[in-house]
Amino acid sequence: MKSCRGSYIVRSVLYGKVDDIACIGYRDIQFYFVILFDDNNRQPVCLLPRR
Repeated sequence: MKSCRGSYIVRSVLYGKVDDIACIGYRDIQFYFVILFDDNNRQPVCLLPRR
């Protein structure tokens, strides 16, 4: 759940820099939580490690 909050923090930082904030997505993977641009694995915005 903390990782999902992290995605909202990153989205708020990118709000003024990205034309369509809906293109920022996330995936919850076994070892980390990744925030993606255009839901593309090759364009990660941020990696949040899991604890």
